[in-house]
Amino acid sequence: MKQVLRQIVLLVVLALSLSGCTANTEPAAATTATLSGCQPHIETHGAEFWAKELGRTEEWVLQNHRLTLWQNAGATRGAKVGELLPGSRAVVIEEAGDSYKVQSPLDKTVGWISKVQVARTLQQDVETRKSCTK
Repeated sequence: MKQVLRQIVLLVVLALSLSGCTANTEPAAATTATLSGCQPHIETHGAEFWAKELGRTEEWVLQNHRLTLWQNAGATRGAKVGELLPGSRAVVIEEAGDSYKVQSPLDKTVGWISKVQVARTLQQDVETRKSCTK
């Protein structure tokens, strides 16, 4: 009986994998923002900063380290919704307390990042990425 049940389970798993059905274990991606013109941006700390902070080489940081974007601001971060690369810039959608809500240039997801991970803020055109004044 156990052998028959094991074979049924294996057949079901095989059928699901072949049909492309998978369990959705990832949180739903946050919506993307539609911003244009001159907008505030953040610039995250670069590889040199993170190499010193993590006790690694800059090369290791560039190949392995990502900054997480969270579903919520502050201590109740929620689920991971996206990532930023060290030294990257992202358009600011909202600011709350010690966090910025930004849109990732990697995959356009929207999430929160702590101000501790931000080196500076600047004004930049969303499309051209050129510096501007508002």
